[in-house]
Amino acid sequence: DLQDTDFRDAKVTNSSFAVADLKHACLQRTIVDRSIFKGAYLRSIDAQGASFVDANLHAADLQYANLQGAVLDGADLSGADLREATCTRSQLERAKSANSSGIRELSPTDLAE
Repeated sequence: DLQDTDFRDAKVTNSSFAVADLKHACLQRTIVDRSIFKGAYLRSIDAQGASFVDANLHAADLQYANLQGAVLDGADLSGADLREATCTRSQLERAKSANSSGIRELSPTDLAE
C-alpha cells in the first residue's frame, strides 16, 4: 500500500507499480520513465511536472489526477480512466490512448491553455 507516499523529485525509472495502490501519492517532478503502472490505482495523485516517458499506464485509474505539465510521451494510456484528470500543458507525443475513458483524443491542442 503506497497511498499518500511522497515521491516528490525522485527518479524511479524502469520500475513496476502494476496494480499498486498509490491513491493521493505525490509524484511532483518525479521521473518514472519506462515504469509499469498497468492496472494501478492512481486516483487523485499529484503528478504535476512528472515524467512518464514510455510508461505503461494501461487500464490505470487516473481519475482526479493532477497531470498538469506532465510528460507522457510514448506512454500507453489505453484503457486508462482519466475522468476529471487535469492534463493542462501535458506532453503526449506518441501516447497511446485508444479506449481511454474521460478523454476524446490526446493532442497538444486540446491540452494547451
